[in-house]
Amino acid sequence: MARKNKISAFSVIVGILLGFYVFSILFLFLWALLNSLKTAEEFDFGTLSFPGSLNFNNYIVAFFQGFSKQVASGETMRYVYIEEMFLYSILYAGGGALCQVTATCIAAYLTAKYRNVFSRFMHGVIIITMILPIVGALPSQIQIFDALGLRGSFLGVYVMKFGFTNIYYLIFYGAFRSMPDGYAEAARIDGANHFQVFFRIMLPLVSTLCGVVFLIFFIEYWNDYQTPMIFLDNNPVLAWGLYEFFKSYDQALSTPTVKIAGGIIVLLPLLVLFLVFKKKLMGNLTEGGIKS
Repeated sequence: MARKNKISAFSVIVGILLGFYVFSILFLFLWALLNSLKTAEEFDFGTLSFPGSLNFNNYIVAFFQGFSKQVASGETMRYVYIEEMFLYSILYAGGGALCQVTATCIAAYLTAKYRNVFSRFMHGVIIITMILPIVGALPSQIQIFDALGLRGSFLGVYVMKFGFTNIYYLIFYGAFRSMPDGYAEAARIDGANHFQVFFRIMLPLVSTLCGVVFLIFFIEYWNDYQTPMIFLDNNPVLAWGLYEFFKSYDQALSTPTVKIAGGIIVLLPLLVLFLVFKKKLMGNLTEGGIKS
């Protein structure tokens, strides 16, 4: 007779809390979606009611009128619209996330697998850097970027994002430490050098983890408008465009339903990205091993 697994009270409480958390997220998304399809009069009548008819005019107004930013182009000024902002968002979020994941993964691998005084020292420095609050560094950072001529270019942003003092360093570090040294030893017996061991053996084993962390960084940078506002002043991203959208005094853009539709437009690429890579990102992080 099969033995039934008992469900603990702790599991029930955690399940209830997670259920409320998921419900709150879905409720906010559905609330925004329904209200983006309403007219201004329907929104004023009630925010929890269903729209009388599907009104996509809010999305049309938001798409064609809401996202625009005037920037300098040499000695003249020009307008940047949603199509160009989308491209800048891809370059900023995708390139920044790739740089951050690459630097974090390499730093974690070196400190986890090369056990010497220097690697232990660097591991300690990274932990201390994550613990200590670093504030007031922005003015000096701007001065350094201006002196190096990196401000206003994507190269400068990529240099800024190529760092590894983040919480995901510990996740990569734990993943590499849990891997037996037999991985590297077997590869070196076959004649692999250090670079081949990392890129052909170790990196594929954490590819799913890299994908998950990349997606997290991509979402973070996609929603970031402050960094592009300071360091990419002539390359406004979608989040910056949405910020300017919400500040607009244009009568056609001032209604809440149009602003909600603008937020949904910025959200849609992230939703599509998650749906496309959902199965791969939800894969088993513990798979792998050396077969005899």
